[in-house]
Formats: sequence, structure tokens, C-alpha cells
Amino acid sequence: MIESYQNDDAYQKHESLSQVQQFERDLKDIVNSQVKVKLYPEFISTKPEKLAITHDNQYVVYLTEIGVQLGKGDEFANAVMKEMKTAVEKEDGILAMLAGTIMNQPNEWFSLEVYKTEETYYEEHLKTKHFKKYLEATKYVVESKGLHLLKPDCIMDQG
Repeated sequence: MIESYQNDDAYQKHESLSQVQQFERDLKDIVNSQVKVKLYPEFISTKPEKLAITHDNQYVVYLTEIGVQLGKGDEFANAVMKEMKTAVEKEDGILAMLAGTIMNQPNEWFSLEVYKTEETYYEEHLKTKHFKKYLEATKYVVESKGLHLLKPDCIMDQG
């Protein structure tokens, strides 16, 4: 589960809702373990239209963990933000791209990419000029990378 809020007040307001508190209690009976990571938002871009997907779908989400060399954060940020901005603007199959750094660990990045389908749009994305340029620009600053393919049950976005 990945959530994003405009600011801390919006998050606190959400957390105070009775249905959210009930969900947290119910979650304890369902989930064996969880890790909460608080991110500093570096980049968020979505298509203008709202998303409300709560049924069987072909959408895929890629969650990427990226370790950047200390002192190379600005160089990485510049390249990844350009690539993500271009991807959302130019590629029909990309619905959202988000990137953030772990609070107090600016060299630890997470990114989230939402695609209409894996086979078509994700594979096309990997072949684009802007993605290849990003890989070239960051090949000496990335120390580690982990890629996780997620199948979303629900995607909600306000556009």
C-alpha cells in the first residue's frame, strides 16, 4: 500500500478518520509483517484525469529501490526527474510516476511507475530515447537497484 498526501496536516486528518482507524485494526489480523517507509517527495507526475481502478485490470506497477552514491544525489535527481517528466508527458501507457528519498537518507531512492499493461507499455518505455539517456546519465552514480513488479488491486488518484 502506497499513500501520498499533500502535507502532514492532510495525513493527520486522514489518520483520524474512524474508517482508517478500523482498517488499521483489521490489518493486524490480515498482515504478517509490514515495513513503513516515510519518503521525502522528489517527483510526482500523473495524467490529468483521475484514476479509480478497483476491479480486475491489466495495470502493472513497478516499485524500484535505488541506492545512489553519496554526494551524487543531485546528479541522479536531475537525470531521473527529466526522464520521468518526459515519460508521463509523451507515453500514453504511463499513468503515473513518483520518486522519493527516504527521510534522512537522501541517497536511498524509491520510485513508483504505473503502466496500463506490462507487455506493451513497459517494454516500449524501456526502448525510448529518454529512458536510454537516463540510464547512460546515471550508470556511474547508481550503486544498487532492486525492481519489484506489483499487480495492483486498487489504484486511486486525484489527477
